[in-house]
Amino acid sequence: MRTRRWSRGFPVRGIPLTRTVHCRSYLAAPLVGMEGGIGTLRVLSPKPNQFTEQHASILGVLARQVMMRLEYFGSFEGTGSLAAQPATD
Repeated sequence: MRTRRWSRGFPVRGIPLTRTVHCRSYLAAPLVGMEGGIGTLRVLSPKPNQFTEQHASILGVLARQVMMRLEYFGSFEGTGSLAAQPATD
């Protein structure tokens, strides 16, 4: 997997997670649904070069699953919750 060595948004030391721990590896997948993108699903690690192409593929699958669930539960918007749905026999 290609590593980005420097970016204005990613400091050389890494992104501070705590006072002593910095993110040295970053992997993201877009959250895109029927109505467009809403954000990203991100994974961080304090170890450099932590993620592989397989990790990226798995994160992409997870991102699609998250969007499917968000869109499904979004279809119940205004009903309060699934518990508010009438029971069917």
